[in-house]
Amino acid sequence: MKSLKGFTLAEGLITLTICGIVAVVALPGLMAGRDSIEHQAHLHKAYTELNDFASYFQADHGDPVPKWILVNGRDAFFKEYANYMASITKTSDWQSGSSVAHNYKYYFLNNPNSSVGTPCDASGFREDIAGRTISFDDSPLEGYNGPRICVDTNGQKGPNTYGIDVFSFMFTVDGEVIPEGQEHPKNYYGGQGIHWSAGTLKGTENCYNQNGANYGVTCAYYAINDISPKDSSKTYWKDFIGRKQYQK
Repeated sequence: MKSLKGFTLAEGLITLTICGIVAVVALPGLMAGRDSIEHQAHLHKAYTELNDFASYFQADHGDPVPKWILVNGRDAFFKEYANYMASITKTSDWQSGSSVAHNYKYYFLNNPNSSVGTPCDASGFREDIAGRTISFDDSPLEGYNGPRICVDTNGQKGPNTYGIDVFSFMFTVDGEVIPEGQEHPKNYYGGQGIHWSAGTLKGTENCYNQNGANYGVTCAYYAINDISPKDSSKTYWKDFIGRKQYQK
């Protein structure tokens, strides 16, 4: 009868070393893929709920958000928004130009190690029952879409980066919510497609241009449709965001 041979100690150590190397190489990619799937799911959930809110709001008030807010004011709208959500907690009173400490930091895709300001700087920061961090921009100009709402889909968990877990949207005059970066005849564009206080951003350059000051702000449109802003034949989450330099 033949005897069975097992691994020698040296062979066992070599095998374990190889398994460890494979795990080290493969694990970051698997983790990044899992994170992208989670971010994508959180984004779609937030987008759906925002559109539900806009629809209910118009049905109850007779006007879409942009028209109602011009008559009743920004602060009144913030209160109305909170009334529709299951639970909203104000976590900071910070606004642009205020002396209140800015306790929440956003990052742009082209500079993940340096915090930046936010285009939604008129309301302080709020947290909803799903753990999302929410902030609003100024009221829109008459007849145009707005205000902008910025949503960090997983709250302060991180990476708190535009185009990954932070996205901005616009309330429209026809009672909907569109992702920033989507064209609409009632979007207000100032300057070079940029008007922070009362308008929106446009163009793929504000999603992928590494030298752009607003890099990542218009990524919401591409992320929701899973289209790479650099190549429409490729995907957003796997081909664009999945690249290592975008992972924190």
